[in-house]
Amino acid sequence: MNGIAFFHPEFLWGLAACAIPVIVHLLNRRRLRRLDFSTLRFFPRAAVRTSRMRTLKRLLLLLARTALLAALALIFSGPYSTRDPFAVLRSPEASVFAFVDPTVSMDYRENGVPRWRAAFSLLDTLDKALPSGARRFLYGGEGGGFVPVRAFETPRSSFTRHGPAPLREMFSALSREAHRAPGRPLLVFVSDFQENAGGGLDSQLARCGMPVICASVAPASPWNRGIRDVSASSANRSSVTARVSCTGKEMRDAGVTVAAGGLRVGHGVANAAPGRDAIVAIAVTADRTNPGLVASLDAADPFPDDDAFYFVQGANEAPRVLITGDPAECFPVKAAFAALGPKQWDAVVRPGMLVSWDDVDSAALVVLCGVRRFSPPIAALARGSSPVKKAVIFSPTIDSANPAANEALLPGGAGARLRPVFDGRTHGIVFPDTVSPLFSGFRLLRDADARVQSYCAGLPGTVLARLDNGAPFATHLVDSAGNSWVLLSAAIGLSDSGAAGQAGLFVSGAYVPLLDRLSRFALSAIQKEPQTWTAGVSKRNPYFGGRRGADVFDESGRSVSRWSSQPMVVFDRPGLYRVAPDGEGPFRIAANVDSAEADFAFRPPSPGPEAAPRVAFVGKGGFPSFIHKRRAGSFSGWLWTALGIFFLTEVLLWERKRQEKTA
Repeated sequence: MNGIAFFHPEFLWGLAACAIPVIVHLLNRRRLRRLDFSTLRFFPRAAVRTSRMRTLKRLLLLLARTALLAALALIFSGPYSTRDPFAVLRSPEASVFAFVDPTVSMDYRENGVPRWRAAFSLLDTLDKALPSGARRFLYGGEGGGFVPVRAFETPRSSFTRHGPAPLREMFSALSREAHRAPGRPLLVFVSDFQENAGGGLDSQLARCGMPVICASVAPASPWNRGIRDVSASSANRSSVTARVSCTGKEMRDAGVTVAAGGLRVGHGVANAAPGRDAIVAIAVTADRTNPGLVASLDAADPFPDDDAFYFVQGANEAPRVLITGDPAECFPVKAAFAALGPKQWDAVVRPGMLVSWDDVDSAALVVLCGVRRFSPPIAALARGSSPVKKAVIFSPTIDSANPAANEALLPGGAGARLRPVFDGRTHGIVFPDTVSPLFSGFRLLRDADARVQSYCAGLPGTVLARLDNGAPFATHLVDSAGNSWVLLSAAIGLSDSGAAGQAGLFVSGAYVPLLDRLSRFALSAIQKEPQTWTAGVSKRNPYFGGRRGADVFDESGRSVSRWSSQPMVVFDRPGLYRVAPDGEGPFRIAANVDSAEADFAFRPPSPGPEAAPRVAFVGKGGFPSFIHKRRAGSFSGWLWTALGIFFLTEVLLWERKRQEKTA
């Protein structure tokens, strides 16, 4: 049975007023004289019954008046069930904390009204229903925590921001403020409850110890068109390919415009059925010196935030190569990449112990050439803890003074299975074919100029090429972190074994194209998805821990931030940004909207059976009725009903008594 408590127990003193009708009744009793009659048989039976009914009615009138005063006292005292976590809505000492989801999906417009405005409309309904003494707090974000407010007013400017919802920060601030605020706390969480944020919310709700009302403002039948991806066309270097998504409604003749530097450089048309994507090839005439492009969708759309996609044209044409090892031994590798031209590869050599986080983060390809000692960034790359996927070419150091480096660098401990082999005769390289994209253009299936004597046996991964004795020469694997590794059994640079009679791979005429093909093959395994930044999502600062920094400018040339000592950096809004490192040439970065915010897949929170009694999910349109029902309360409803019955009973009995006196 539910326990009963009172919001205003001081009004229970009003129950003492129940004694007033009793006292008045006792004072107004008629005094009867006792007369002795020999018999009552001559009195009419109706007179006897009338006397008894009059006594009963007086008793009922006394009870009705007493119960009427008791009901009034109980109503003013505010009874509630201690097992109802949402009875706090009727408490004048309640502390109501409100949080409105600020993610960009709340910009979706239904009947012209963004979802975040609909969320504040619900809070306005709650504001009017709360007792005047209740305290109100609104989450301000940006580290401001919950701010006390007089009323939940709708902001005049845009409320949303890019990036995930600050759930952890909000619940931490809620825990702090709830202990300080007097009265019983309650959290009102208003969101569209996108499926991509459901797991984080469930875990936070399970740990939250206070009652929570999850009010949904999700659109009933969402539909959307948006540009999900823009990439350089593999068939035509002067065109780009845009992928346009269609959700909910058919898309017909939607225009896709490509602009560079504010000038239109291409246009296409997209058509797609609901649930399908349209692939649009657009010829562009953008200047290669101004590679920043933006593709815009010209179509009616209730969610315009994903109608633009920013793309850095030619970003992968000159990938940066980090060559680690002794500079003298790495000279052939550096010379090979330089021979291909600066527009193909941007190669830099760093000794293993001097490789910084900046070097690894800024490189698309890492070549480990005779590494004997390595710095923590290289170790993190080998452990798979690098924040960005990398392509790696590794020639195990069979001639190294530190053979344990193989085990430390190869993923999954594969270095322990390597076995150094020294053959008395030299071996050439045998290619599986000369027509595949990897080996097309090579004249012969066997390159006899490659004089390999010392090599490693037991390379893991898929074999790409072999030595003429059948031993694997090049293999490929992708580690658990998604890094793409091409492993070579022979040293690709100068080595001590070369002085003992092995001229090395670099004397072969296939050395330069082979290194180029293997490098691009390693990159292709991780560049199927564009490497773009997501607006509002923090990433590791590539200049953190280094001696230099970089200035960041937006499209208009305005300085937006300085990357130097902060560990994480973020772009607050989508757009094209120019990053100017100290002492180096600038490069561009494209930041786009998180595509998950445009999926519009919703689900109610599921905090688990233990937290379910104190977490209420209210669907769209049900919030006003939920608040009204909880505000009235079951006890208050019964008391008001009883009060009406007692009052009606008193009136009827009083009227009847007056008629009897008149008669």
